[in-house]
Amino acid sequence: MTNPPVTDLSAAPLFIMEQLPRATPATLRPFIYAICLANGGVTASDVVTAAHSFFSPLDNKLYDENEEGARTCLEILAEALLIAMVDGNELRYNPEKQLFVMATASRARWLSIATTLNSALPAHFIVDLQA
Repeated sequence: MTNPPVTDLSAAPLFIMEQLPRATPATLRPFIYAICLANGGVTASDVVTAAHSFFSPLDNKLYDENEEGARTCLEILAEALLIAMVDGNELRYNPEKQLFVMATASRARWLSIATTLNSALPAHFIVDLQA
């Protein structure tokens, strides 16, 4: 038995919105790139604020209970991804500003991302490259 053809597409946007994907490092990384290029640095809360409406409500539920309080899956994933990007030399942590900023060690990667997106590099990154 086959489904009848859909003739009324008025419910299509609702169906699409009900099927929001779960957050993964691969789907969250572009938000980090965009924020770094726009602001020059990123925090985990910046990533969560920018990305929360693009992912499943399951990613926004409170799970992890620790001394700082409950956190969502998206917050946990954003923090872990930022740390992994520091370990991979894509980002470095600036303790003065409490930001993750682009690492000049990955200048070829950042230049490629900026060129692909037709974006400008932040001024501090250009200064770091010239130093």
